[in-house]
Amino acid sequence: MEKYVISNGYEGLGDRLQCLSYCLDFALKHNRILKVNWGNREWNGDFHQYFRLVNVPYTVDKIDFEGKSVWPPIWKALGDRCSEDWAYDIKEERLEPSTHDVIVHPGIGFRIWNMPLLSRHLRLASGLNCIVKESIVVHLRGTDRYAQGSDLKAIYKQSGDAYVVTDDARLAQQWAEISPGSIISCAGVEGHHPVHKTPESNAFNRNARAVIDFMLIALADKAYTNNPDSLFFAMARSLGTPELMLTSPPEEKTREVQYLIREA
Repeated sequence: MEKYVISNGYEGLGDRLQCLSYCLDFALKHNRILKVNWGNREWNGDFHQYFRLVNVPYTVDKIDFEGKSVWPPIWKALGDRCSEDWAYDIKEERLEPSTHDVIVHPGIGFRIWNMPLLSRHLRLASGLNCIVKESIVVHLRGTDRYAQGSDLKAIYKQSGDAYVVTDDARLAQQWAEISPGSIISCAGVEGHHPVHKTPESNAFNRNARAVIDFMLIALADKAYTNNPDSLFFAMARSLGTPELMLTSPPEEKTREVQYLIREA
């Protein structure tokens, strides 16, 4: 019987990529088929609208749990569904080698992430893989981590005019006053909530913007941030070979090749 590991998504893009990296590594090491499940309330979209996976066994189909052993056992009742707020109750479950047919990671709590590994297997969906590299990118993290005292002038002395990505309209306005020659991409509004928790009539546009901002930071020759604790920024800069993620889709493959389990 085929063995699976399910990577559920929760919170923002950074958390989702960390947990995906954790599950991807586990799938490769233990010959399991990977399923990515990101369609919960906050993301409100299918993983494959934004990314695709290569050189790893994976499935996009719903997994039938009937007749399969599942770990943690609670997922036997929950089934192949996305994580919501109740995932906090099972967040400390770690991925461990086992004989269970299906292992589920809730997308919250413990994870080990490896961005260079992720970049070797993760590709942008065809609609997002035409990103144009910017030489200098400035990342301004705001909303729930907005700090009025952020020294944007000190960052500007290092960066000069740049391509700026931010989740906060207040920071966008402050930077525009300092650097009228910069190009600013603002994904958020004034407020205290992270962008992924902000109501949006078109969730795909919001999420796609986060993916594009992440890739712009990753691809830049030089990048600066107003928040040295930002994992979003650190992950992008440690991606390894982000150019790989822009690779165009290969010629049509059969499902048989996609589901091939590699040798240990």
